[in-house]
Amino acid sequence: MKAILAPAVTLLLLTGVLPTVAAQSGRPSTPPAAPQTFDARTGEATNGAQILVDFKKRIDAYLKVHDEAKKNAPPMKQTTDSGAIKEAQDALGARIRELRADARQGDIFTPQIAGHFRTLLTAPLNSEDGHKTKEILKDDAPPPSKINFAVNAKYPSSETLPTVPARVLQHLPTLPKTLEYRIIGKALVLRDNDADIIVDFFPNAIP
Repeated sequence: MKAILAPAVTLLLLTGVLPTVAAQSGRPSTPPAAPQTFDARTGEATNGAQILVDFKKRIDAYLKVHDEAKKNAPPMKQTTDSGAIKEAQDALGARIRELRADARQGDIFTPQIAGHFRTLLTAPLNSEDGHKTKEILKDDAPPPSKINFAVNAKYPSSETLPTVPARVLQHLPTLPKTLEYRIIGKALVLRDNDADIIVDFFPNAIP
């Protein structure tokens, strides 16, 4: 009986049918290991997936503040009038500052989250073409001395918004349209597009 079954099993292995049957048998497959990082304060290992869940919760909490602020701010209308755009941004920004007057640096970019983001940024910036990516980051970025790195601070209208290359964004969590990443010097900034304010930031993000 064994002599008859052996060729059949061999044929299944060669054709790849046997692994397919095993995959459909209902047995759970082993998921890939989540990226491992370490708590900057305790040095304990942390799960990257858990950190990103925490990051999303903090982003969602900010969006609730943003949406609440919009209720009492002038409506954002599509217009080419730069004066009207600035007025609407300033009004929304002022209302957000009122609602999160006690916000501090690190409320969103906690030490754990900042440490994990540094790990995520290492791949595109320390790769073979990493030096080119770093040059792009510097090309249209304002001098760090021109930026008031403070939570709720207005981004200066006189300064450019630096380009963040797609290869860098691909390694970071996707943000809602209201928010965006900007890299200035070595700092990673989280900016509110509608209100033109710095939501949070952390230094030394760039390896």
